[in-house]
Amino acid sequence: MGGIGRPIRISAIFAVLCALCQLSEAGTNCSAADATRNCIDGMIVPIWRPFLDLTTGDRMFRGALFFLIIAYCFLGVSIVADRFMSSIEVITSQERTVHVKRPGLEPLKVKVRIWNDTVSNLTLMALGSSAPEILLSIIEVIGKGFEAGDLGPNTIVGSAAFNLFMIIAICVMAVPSTEIRRQKHLDVFCVTATWSLFAYIWMYLILSVFSPGIIEIWEGVLTFLFFPITVFTAYITDIKIIQKRFLPHRYRRTSRCLVASEGEEMKMLEGNGIVGNGVIDPALKAFDDNRQTFIEIMREIRKKNPNIDPVELQKQAEYEMISRGPKSRAFYRVQATRRLIGGGDIIKKRLDKEHHKSLDMIIQAQEKQARENTCRIYFDPALYTVLENIGTFDVVVGRDGGPEGLTIMVDYFTEDGTANAGSDYVAVKGTLTFYPEDKQQRVTIEIVDDDVFEEDEHFFLHLKNLRVRTKDGLIIDPMRIGGVPVAALEMPPTATIMILDDDHAGVFSFEHDHFQIVENCGYLTLKVQRNSGCRGKVIIPFRTLDGTAVAGKHYESKEDELVFEDNQTEAYIDVGVIDTEQYERSDHFFIQLSQPIWAKKMSDLKKVQDRFAKRMERKRRGSSVEISEEEGSHRLLHLLRATSNTPSRQDSSTTAANLSTRFKRRMSSWIASNQDKGSIKIRLGTQNGRLIS
Repeated sequence: MGGIGRPIRISAIFAVLCALCQLSEAGTNCSAADATRNCIDGMIVPIWRPFLDLTTGDRMFRGALFFLIIAYCFLGVSIVADRFMSSIEVITSQERTVHVKRPGLEPLKVKVRIWNDTVSNLTLMALGSSAPEILLSIIEVIGKGFEAGDLGPNTIVGSAAFNLFMIIAICVMAVPSTEIRRQKHLDVFCVTATWSLFAYIWMYLILSVFSPGIIEIWEGVLTFLFFPITVFTAYITDIKIIQKRFLPHRYRRTSRCLVASEGEEMKMLEGNGIVGNGVIDPALKAFDDNRQTFIEIMREIRKKNPNIDPVELQKQAEYEMISRGPKSRAFYRVQATRRLIGGGDIIKKRLDKEHHKSLDMIIQAQEKQARENTCRIYFDPALYTVLENIGTFDVVVGRDGGPEGLTIMVDYFTEDGTANAGSDYVAVKGTLTFYPEDKQQRVTIEIVDDDVFEEDEHFFLHLKNLRVRTKDGLIIDPMRIGGVPVAALEMPPTATIMILDDDHAGVFSFEHDHFQIVENCGYLTLKVQRNSGCRGKVIIPFRTLDGTAVAGKHYESKEDELVFEDNQTEAYIDVGVIDTEQYERSDHFFIQLSQPIWAKKMSDLKKVQDRFAKRMERKRRGSSVEISEEEGSHRLLHLLRATSNTPSRQDSSTTAANLSTRFKRRMSSWIASNQDKGSIKIRLGTQNGRLIS
């Protein structure tokens, strides 16, 4: 970490020194003595007067306003520069097609770039990335009569210093500690790094040694000539002319990839026609490497997501391939600006645009072929959604395009999906005949309606065995007529039929899930509602559960079942409440609804009732309860009160409504096919300011 942090520390120290220098200069720029020399009107915008003896608030306001204007201008210049860089990238990314000869095989077409990457990076890319500071320096030099100003040279020197210190430090720190980065073209890097250091030395010599403070003509001409020399030396290093002259650089092919070997003769391992004249073309090698990389990327994506769609797999592989590939300086600059202003990812936008363009071209080609040559047979539409009680419906098969006067025949048949033939639908099988004037044919399908609740199901209708009948009555394969298909099934030749079940039992819930009552009410009547469907006979088991209130002491324990008949929307639960006539705290207990049971027949209901009776009998036999004399007298008193003063169902509901002070929504909805359970809370409250248990 010491070696990695050193560039950062050097860059930070350099940035602080530059900032201090700028602050010291700014402090003297607009002083009273130097105001006429430094604070002057611009070429377009005049100076903001007055600019002397400003208050602190005025300075802060002007500073904030200047900052916003500079930021706005910065974005504007960056957008213009990015357009310029994009144009340069279009020029340098031009490709040409190279025909590679292969013995015994057809020539292989490979696309290669016209521009060399090293040359484009040192010329057009450098010009595009440095265009703002170059133009700014030129404008200032011309405006000052070819004398250096305070802004122009500083922008170029500052940009070079930033690249030398900050960019190198960021590039070093950006590499994760678990990964390794290597120079792909180390020899080219050494050449350009040498020229870069020589440029700083040369600038020092012409500015401070040869002619201090003055740039003479011969110095400018020689400096300019160094530029093509730099490009030429980097180019010959990149194409390895010197290395090929003394160390022959050749390629050989293994069973999986191309391997480069230096200083030795190439051995032929596979005579598959790709190697010609003993040497493989570098363009062909690059093509094979990219293809192998693309296959490996697709395998990696499939390992991470085995169920990925093939189309999405190809899109992700293309995106990853482009992301891993080398990119120009223009790409990174434009990408940084776009992300800074929220413009999005260039790669994704370009891939989406190319996919949409390719899709449009395919659609147009298919439409043109259908209109001119091929008769298309297709489902219109290919997806049907029907209710279970629809009875019968028609699936439309359309015909479009192709030569006139053809009679088309095609077979159809159904196939089970989650829906089963016989129980959910009636299977069909047959042949459709399209006469020359027919544009549509229909397949009638019958849906079986039952009273059983089911999940939504689907099945398929397929087309196959397309045939053409000629005028002579011969039935032939459409592919055999002149080698060109005159009729074809549009892919995929399958229609999906979705059956929506209409036998819904409904959603069961309490009217409220929180009741507060007084204990001398006798008993509480709770209403259970049935919404969102009322089909069939449904049984809802329920039971009481202790909270702070204890069954047998504060309320009567109850475990029973509610029966909802077909089209019945509500039912009632009665729970007895015991008045102990003792001062106690407020208590509560719960009533829980269990899993609903679909009772399709009376025999099912009888089985459920018998099963419940047996369970209650086993419970009574397995438990023996001893009741004390005091508790027995309390229960007898409660029974006598309930016998003489028990209100009717309407009175009880009214009493419960009057005594209810708060309701709270909790677990209160169930469907006949749901596995969840719910409960309702009943709190025993006070009467006349006295707490009754």
